[in-house]
Amino acid sequence: MQGLLHDWRRTNYASECNSEIAGSDVTVMGWVHEIRDFGGIMFVILRDVTGRVQITAPSKKVDEKIMEELRELRKESVVAIKGMLKSYRKK
Repeated sequence: MQGLLHDWRRTNYASECNSEIAGSDVTVMGWVHEIRDFGGIMFVILRDVTGRVQITAPSKKVDEKIMEELRELRKESVVAIKGMLKSYRKK
């Protein structure tokens, strides 16, 4: 479906989300690898061709409509997510 993403474009791959760009706004795209919902906070592990990145969505800071959309996601859903890269810790 053309136009579904409107003007959204990937700014970074998962492997590029590191401490050098912490504090930057990023747009990542890929597949939902894992979802954890703890009520007040959700974690989505997004996977792309380069690796994985964790998306954190605290309900107090994220619009309720977006939280509802996150709760509807299933593993292997294809998503595009915009947000600020807060921190990065390499294992």
